[in-house]
Amino acid sequence: MIENDVYDVIVIGSGVGGSACAAILSQAGFKTLILEKNNEIGGACSSYFKEGFIIDRACHIIPIGIKGVIGKILKKCGLKNLVFSKKIGTDSAVRLLNSDYIPLSFAPNDLISLDQFKGLFDAFGFSPEEQTELINVVFKILQYPRSKIRQMFETKIILSEFLDKLTNSERVKFFLSWFNGLMFVIPPTQTSAAEFLHSFQEMVFKNDVSYPMGGCIAIPQAFIEGVKKFGGIYKPNIEVKKILIEDNKVIGVELNNGNIINSKIVISNLNIKQTVNKLVGPKYFDKQYLEKVNSLKGSGSTIVLKIAVDKVIIPNYSSVHLIHTDNFSKIIESYKDWEKMEAEERIPDNPVFMVPIPSNIDKSLAPPGKQLLIFGSGGIATSEKRNWDPWIERYYEAILDFHPEIDDHLIFMDITTPSPNTGKIKASTDLTSYRGNFMVEGTSLTPDQAGKYRISSQLPIEGLFVVGDSAGTDTHGVGTQIAADSGLKCAQYITSKYKMKTH
Repeated sequence: MIENDVYDVIVIGSGVGGSACAAILSQAGFKTLILEKNNEIGGACSSYFKEGFIIDRACHIIPIGIKGVIGKILKKCGLKNLVFSKKIGTDSAVRLLNSDYIPLSFAPNDLISLDQFKGLFDAFGFSPEEQTELINVVFKILQYPRSKIRQMFETKIILSEFLDKLTNSERVKFFLSWFNGLMFVIPPTQTSAAEFLHSFQEMVFKNDVSYPMGGCIAIPQAFIEGVKKFGGIYKPNIEVKKILIEDNKVIGVELNNGNIINSKIVISNLNIKQTVNKLVGPKYFDKQYLEKVNSLKGSGSTIVLKIAVDKVIIPNYSSVHLIHTDNFSKIIESYKDWEKMEAEERIPDNPVFMVPIPSNIDKSLAPPGKQLLIFGSGGIATSEKRNWDPWIERYYEAILDFHPEIDDHLIFMDITTPSPNTGKIKASTDLTSYRGNFMVEGTSLTPDQAGKYRISSQLPIEGLFVVGDSAGTDTHGVGTQIAADSGLKCAQYITSKYKMKTH
């Protein structure tokens, strides 16, 4: 029984950060155990099987695949068990209501090509002068020196202020704000300009926008295979009740069944707030640290409609972005008003959808002739139970405005809401059930929470760490990237500090 064993490291949760960290530590010789409360690997980066479909729990596009931190982790562990498709970076598209699909490429040469994007700019209502201005602004962003970006981390510049200095064009500023929203799920008035520039440059120059073959669960699965390869153990369906502390040092964990597993190092893949307040307990931390943790800001939230249909509805693209208006100015106004809309809990009049089409990338994710469409859009960031029916109904209605044939060919629709739904529409899951929180990013990338100001993975208790998208000083990237980077950097620190003590 695992309860009677002693481990060098216990990792709580098999999300991207936890599984990446565990793989590296196992490779480094640490006796490692991963405990996952759910049946599936991966947390927010998980997938499940239903009626012949493999369905991602969340709405994911991987901005940098094998060329980024994920590839670095695989290489370090000698793993070749994860394949990315780069189609998503070369055959994506944007569509406004009542328009045709407009191809969109993420390749650097295309991004700064006016001819390539003329159709997109025309549809968005850019004048010729604004089109030229946008190209110039993007070119300036791509040329911005890393030394100046490091200075911007230091001075905590927000993106909206940076864009105000870069251009006078409101349309250009809000086009980039829309892109920022896709990346970080917060408005430009909250985003670290330095992190936007860092991540945008990296995404464009590496030109590796990807999707994992086998669904998003393939990423943590690959890392778990690395854990096993080097003698580590993965156990699903085991929930940790609390992390055990003695003399300000970790001594192990207690499971929900009362059993205790001993270890001098525990790594939590839960959000840092939950780790501190629930798994450990406030009494083990001083007032100043508790205030710091509990004041951390998260990102916005999301509602995801995962739609399975019995015919191919969108045939030509691996991902699309749907903007529910013919007037991009309305989207500009909604970005200006986003914080007010959140406070008033208003449903967007003109929702914007990010739509990965996994079965167009990997045919094995849907039965022959059928298609899987994943529609992600904004939702109020709340952990409170509420009636999400009006949001779900509005979003489905908006989706049908683009593709009314979905209604006639629908096999099923699985729905993810930020928190449990009290309405009549059955939501298949909510973010709190598999993420442990209701936010897309556990700690958002504001100037006070980015770069060296991002809260450390090291907690002020010997042997206690948090990885994932909520902690990790000087970690960078979008979504899965920052979670993986957190796992990598935490593993590197533990290896350098503890290796001689544990062997």
